[in-house]
This record gives sequence, C-alpha cells and structure tokens, in this order.
Amino acid sequence: MDLVDEPEEGFYHIRLKTGEGNSKTRNFKVGEYVLPRFDVNIKTPPYVLSTDATFKFSVCATYTYGQPVKGSVTVKINNGEDRLCRSDITRRQNITGCQDFEFTTEEMQVIDCHVNYMPVEVTFEEEGTGVQRSAVSSVSITRNPVDLRELYVDNYMKPNLPFTVKVRAEQPDGAPASGVQLEVCAAGKCKNMTTPDDGVITAVLPNYKSNRIFMKTLNYRADLEAASFSKNVEHFYSPSNSSILIFSPEEELKCSPNKSLEHSLTLLFAASQPSAKITVQVISRGQIQHTSTKEYQLTPSELPFSEEHLVEPLQASPDGKVTGVLNIPLALPHSISPTAMILAWYTREDGEVVSDARQIKIEKCLRNSADIEWKVKKAQPGDVTSLSLSSKPNSVCGLGVVDRSTILLSQASDKISLESLFSFFRRIQYQFLRQSPN
Repeated sequence: MDLVDEPEEGFYHIRLKTGEGNSKTRNFKVGEYVLPRFDVNIKTPPYVLSTDATFKFSVCATYTYGQPVKGSVTVKINNGEDRLCRSDITRRQNITGCQDFEFTTEEMQVIDCHVNYMPVEVTFEEEGTGVQRSAVSSVSITRNPVDLRELYVDNYMKPNLPFTVKVRAEQPDGAPASGVQLEVCAAGKCKNMTTPDDGVITAVLPNYKSNRIFMKTLNYRADLEAASFSKNVEHFYSPSNSSILIFSPEEELKCSPNKSLEHSLTLLFAASQPSAKITVQVISRGQIQHTSTKEYQLTPSELPFSEEHLVEPLQASPDGKVTGVLNIPLALPHSISPTAMILAWYTREDGEVVSDARQIKIEKCLRNSADIEWKVKKAQPGDVTSLSLSSKPNSVCGLGVVDRSTILLSQASDKISLESLFSFFRRIQYQFLRQSPN
C-alpha cells in the first residue's frame, strides 16, 4: 500500500479484515522529520549496593555510522528525595565520544536517607552545529546483595527416595554469587553450606517426615538484607511404598534442527520387585512425540547424591525394598522445542501404577535456520556493499534493511527474534485451544 505523494500530516489507521470476520488495526503517524545523525546513550551499572563507596556511569555520543561525536554534555542526577534528604548534582564537561562520571554514595545520601532510585538526565550539544540530543536513565540502589533463585525442585517427596532442591545464589545483575554462606534447615535439622563458583546449592532431604525446607544467607552488614528461600514439601502416597522419580536436569537441553535429540533419562526407583516393564512417554505441543516400553531389572545401586548435599545422613532402605538408578536412552525430535512433559510408569502385580512426570526445557530452535551477513562490517556513506542471505532449500525468507537514523525515531521495536517467534506461536496455540470445541 502506497500513500499519495503529499499526504496530510497526522495519524492514519490501517484496518485489515479476514474472511472469518476478524479484524486487525495498526496506527501510524505521518509528519516531517529530520533524521538524527547521532545518538546519546547512558550506560548505568546494573546495580549499586547501598554500602558501595562510589558508583559511576558513562555517557556516549556516537554518529549513526559508529564514529564518536565531539561536543559538550550536561549531566544532572538527584536522589529522588525531599527537603533535608534532597541531593541534586549538575556537571558540565566537553567530551568526544564516551566519558565516565563518578559520584559517591555519601554525597547522594544513600544510606542516611535510604535512597533506592536516582534519576539521571543528560543533554549533549554537538560542537559546531549546536544540535542537541537528550537521554534519561536511572541508577538503582539495592540492599539485597544476593538473591536465591529456584532451579530445580522435585514435584513430590516419594516414599524411600530423597527430595532434592537446587537453588542458585545470584548477584542483583544475575551473575552467580560464589562463596556465600547459607544455613539450610529441614525436619528439625540444619546444616551450613557455601556456594561454589557457579552459585548453585543442592540440598537433599532424605527424611520422609520433612514438610518444609528453609534457606537463609549469613553474615551481612547492617544496611544490607539477608536472602531467604523456603519451599513446602508435598508427599506422594503409595500403598506399597514404591516409587520412581525422574531426575531431570535444570538446564536447557540442546536442540539441533532436523536432528534427533539424544538424551539419557535418569530414573530413580524404590521397589520390592526384581523387574518392571517401564513405559516412557514424551508429550510436547499437544502431541505424543515419543513412546517406548521396555523391561528393566531393578537391581540395587547407589543413588546419585553427594554427602555434602545431604541435610542429614541418608537412611538405609527398609527390609524388602531396593533403591537404585536407571538410565533410559531417548531419541527426541526437534519438534519438542521449547518444553516437553516426560511421563514414566509401570504397573505392579497388585495393580498399583507407580509413576512420575517432569517437565523439561529444550533450547529454542526452528527446522530451517537462516544466516545473514554483510560483505564488510563497516562502510562509509555512499559506499556500495552487498548482503548475503543463506538458508536451507524451500525456506521462505523475508528481508528488511532500515537506516539506523530511522530506528532512532521509532518508539517501538519491531525486531524479529527467535524469542518473539515462539511467543507468537504460544499465543496462536492458546487461542486455538480456547476456540477448540473439545
């Protein structure tokens, strides 16, 4: 659709109506614009602890083709407080490209006035032209140096099998927090643990009487707050005290387009019979993607738990029960991406069905991949260059090239990414399920 050569300025609406009666409207604005030749950005730290002595951020002015801009910058920052707690600071400086600005938490009264948020405003004026560009950002103050994020929790505590919890200690920017001391308590027992380099703490509860697990960080300064984590333990009932438990990883499984995903399913068991015919089923995108049934010998073996992870010593199996581990190979199609539900079960001679289910995450991938590459990484205005696009046969590809100056004028991002595609697919699937008569 093309507009007339000289359209009137203002807001326009495009309305699309399908044969099913559905309609979609998109709005856009027509106006006179002068494309900006440079942009100004503020790069603030991901977080600042209230106990930090100083903090700094950088201001960068760059042309759309990547070169630094020369000019003067005015930086204004305040602590968002009122009256005696108010702190306003203004700095002016000539810069070329990027410049760091450092402030102290004392002059911003961070601790005394319990400051949480500091807005930053920057105005840059290009030398010679007087053209100005502005940017706003903020510096966040946190008093939580560590957060405890759940990675993995067994759905139920199964009879005669331990209950596993994995928690990752993270800094406010999401980086792993190593060397953090925690106290872990369950069923009246407590144990001190220290996070390793990856920040992951694994706590194993062997006591079937455990109803709740609680963790809390230790040894923090007065103005900082300790992190805590708690989880109620749900118990699974079995008349024969038999159990199977899918021991799935917390990280995403790799996905390769047009290739099967080879995965070894770890299955823990507690049983009183020598063998069982176990069925494994994988469900994803509303379809059964894999089914297999095989007879397995239930021979006793050591459970995959380290002593350092046990909140209390592992209990011996009761008479007539054996515990162990099975490793079941699975060949999963790429179509299970990004999540799948794994079901495993067997039927005892007395008719009891012993089962477990667990959702796993798979790396997002598409059947047809596409690659795009410029002939040169950097070019001058007016240069002639080329763009190469490659994909597998029978792929439908769309291509758009937009000047970066135009992107700077846009308030919204229309970039297509793998995440946005899967988000769109989820919405379509949800609408389909809502409209399905069954």
